[in-house]
Amino acid sequence: MALRQTSGFVDSLLRLVGLDWAVSDFSTLSRRRQTLAVNITCRGSKWLLHLLIGSAGIEAEGEP
Repeated sequence: MALRQTSGFVDSLLRLVGLDWAVSDFSTLSRRRQTLAVNITCRGSKWLLHLLIGSAGIEAEGEP
């Protein structure tokens, strides 16, 4: 379900900013996910960052 939600979320974001870009469907994302190697490193920080997502858009709050 996560891939369906992600593709819907990305599609909504693109529409909000007025871009007419195509978003891959669930089947394509599912096939590509099997061969995708993702390495996410965590950057340590003494500051907190709050990412707010609502009907008015996306906003980041926190210390610089």
